[in-house]
Amino acid sequence: MEALLSLAGLYTITKDGYYTFTILTKTATPLFKKIHNTKNRRPIILRDEDIEVWLNNELNENEIRNVMEDDMEDEAINAYPISKDLYNPKVDSNRANIIEEVKYKELEIEY
Repeated sequence: MEALLSLAGLYTITKDGYYTFTILTKTATPLFKKIHNTKNRRPIILRDEDIEVWLNNELNENEIRNVMEDDMEDEAINAYPISKDLYNPKVDSNRANIIEEVKYKELEIEY
């Protein structure tokens, strides 16, 4: 089994019974500036040891900020570009190799 990636988020149940959620973001780190470069944002990726902490309803504001600011570092993330066809409505994105690594010169990621 591959490791899970846990993102910091918030959820609520609306008065009419719908569940809604948001994923919290922060300013993009160097890795995310390359791959998420339009808005320069990055999801807050929780460290494994902070998952239970994040889920604690008793956290105060300082504890919440600490978890958000001390999230997973870029070096712990293995990222690579995949086919741009994934978002192309004219291409069958259900093909087996759609998430295999593809080399794009403009997206070279150095570790």
